[in-house]
Amino acid sequence: MAGTGTAHLRPEGEALLRVDDLVVEYRSGRKGKVHAVSGVSLDVLPGETLGLVGESGCGKSTTGKAIVQMPRPTSGRVVFDGTDLTSLDAEALRRTRPQLQMIFQDPISSLNPRRRVADIVAEPLTIWNRGAAEDRKKVVADLLDSVGIDPELAAEKRPHEFSGGQCQRICIARALILDPKLIICDEPVSSLDVSVQAQILNLLEDMKARYGITLVFIARPRGGEERERPGGGHVPRQAVRGRLTGPDLRPAGPSVHGRAARLHPRARPDGPLRLQHPAQR
Repeated sequence: MAGTGTAHLRPEGEALLRVDDLVVEYRSGRKGKVHAVSGVSLDVLPGETLGLVGESGCGKSTTGKAIVQMPRPTSGRVVFDGTDLTSLDAEALRRTRPQLQMIFQDPISSLNPRRRVADIVAEPLTIWNRGAAEDRKKVVADLLDSVGIDPELAAEKRPHEFSGGQCQRICIARALILDPKLIICDEPVSSLDVSVQAQILNLLEDMKARYGITLVFIARPRGGEERERPGGGHVPRQAVRGRLTGPDLRPAGPSVHGRAARLHPRARPDGPLRLQHPAQR
């Protein structure tokens, strides 16, 4: 669940991720201040998908980055797997990061253009010194194959030789390589064609089921969240929780009702809303 305040949150021990009154502010000029995120509270249980949906500039990506502490929020708590990330020093936070990964909005710019795909995906294993070199190669090959990339053809290539959708698959493989508990997907399909969006969203569903991960899915109020069915809301003031299982979602908040009416003119504000990708209508 998500919103302002903490009354709507479930007991703290149940949630894999719990955010209490998150505030992110930036300095602007000598005396100015930008309030990017104001008082967001949310929680996600293991295996759930939380959707943060809102217009550009409303603070949803900033919320996702603040959860993984880049940068650290101005105030508030971020409790992940029982540990308050905001209270950790740099080294303790670094050791927590393998369990908390992120898929970025632009798949091409988030990949090092000078490195081979096999090295990009294997880099987290190398940094954390996990397994021997041959074992890493096998893990990388298996993971690339699981996300729909032929490891024999792709391993020696560089990112510019792939399409946007293929680069996003590589990014997903990199995020999964350390077997994280939580992945934050920051508009992972916003820069892709509609047909490719459906493929990537289906892939995320498959990976969620296969690896038992928990997702925070950030999206704009169109396309991606209609297919993914994670829920919708306006960050930082309104958000709701939804599940990948079950066909119906009751949106909460006036901004979500308005979008629901535009997307589905026959939908009642208090009734269930069936969400699907535009290509499937």
